[in-house]
Amino acid sequence: MQSDPHLLALTMLLQAYQRLGYFPKLGDVPAMVVDTGRGVLDLPDGLAAQFCEQAGIPAEAPALVGFYRRRLAGTAAAVAVAVDAGYPAKTDLVLEDGKPTLERRRGADRRPSALALECADVH
Repeated sequence: MQSDPHLLALTMLLQAYQRLGYFPKLGDVPAMVVDTGRGVLDLPDGLAAQFCEQAGIPAEAPALVGFYRRRLAGTAAAVAVAVDAGYPAKTDLVLEDGKPTLERRRGADRRPSALALECADVH
């Protein structure tokens, strides 16, 4: 029979797969989720710390939050750079008073009824 930490790790991975549709790295499973799983499986205390040690993540909440903030900071910056690089090609997106706004698209050939409706005061 497998050890308690292995049972806990397997359970966490299967639960994550059931909810996410893929198997995450053990380090991507938050410590509080692991601790809840430990309680549900009625496993002894301290397994969450062992799990976190094996996964290479902090077991304490403040340290775990800092870990994920540092890890995601590079990802967010890379996404921002990619969006900014593609911005000039996005002619429908404009900044008005610092707020992003999508301009309305209008077809080249609009029917007279559509033009009349556009000019009508319907409010």
